[in-house]
Amino acid sequence: MLVSAACIDEETTTIAPYLGPCTGVANFACLQKIGADGKTTNFFGPIEGFTFVWGETRRVTYSTEEISNPPQDGGSLRFELVDSEVVDVADPADEFTMFFYDRGDLWFDASQVPGRVEFFRYEIACDAALCEELVDHVGTFQLRLQFGAPAGAVATALAIE
Repeated sequence: MLVSAACIDEETTTIAPYLGPCTGVANFACLQKIGADGKTTNFFGPIEGFTFVWGETRRVTYSTEEISNPPQDGGSLRFELVDSEVVDVADPADEFTMFFYDRGDLWFDASQVPGRVEFFRYEIACDAALCEELVDHVGTFQLRLQFGAPAGAVATALAIE
């Protein structure tokens, strides 16, 4: 398949220190874009060359290209990193909340590591009972987390609310 692209422009935005659950063809994790009003919105699609780090708020400049013949299960835009700088780092004790919407699909998978679940490719630490509940949980819910986490995990789940 031949895919051609046309450059649209460059944009600078602020990326939140946490991901958010989002849906498309399937459930996945989205970067969270912080608007001028302080509210976050989902940023659908990866930024090539950008590595997300939990707890780091980053100012990111990226170029956008329109893909003229996108794959059926893919987006029509391609984002590529131009520049990235850390503008803030969360205190490990800081808490945040993720909102999950009912799609009838599960958001978490069991991990090979006891006391952890997988949120797509990111491991989240939790006590055994909460991990089990998250793996089986379907429906709309909020999950309270803390940035501080054991080595190798991205955050610690504290409670389903």
